[in-house]
Amino acid sequence: MAARAAANARRRYAARRGIGVLSSVVALIVVVLLTQRFHSAEKTVRADTDTPVAPTRGYTIISDQELLDSFAPLLILPDESGGRRIVLVDR
Repeated sequence: MAARAAANARRRYAARRGIGVLSSVVALIVVVLLTQRFHSAEKTVRADTDTPVAPTRGYTIISDQELLDSFAPLLILPDESGGRRIVLVDR
């Protein structure tokens, strides 16, 4: 009776271990297939080389002179009360 119980326990252990290995293999296959599917979709999307592409960033790069020209000349003068007063200088 003990030998039969031990054999039954070994069979259950082997079945549980086989199910674990099988589920790991299936999960690995699913990950590989999904990875290939998404990578192949990214590779097939290409822009035409003949048409110009608009910049996708939300800013433009300007020169230093253009940046300085965009600022208005300001003077910060001391006030009689000890504070500061900002004065816009005409060009």
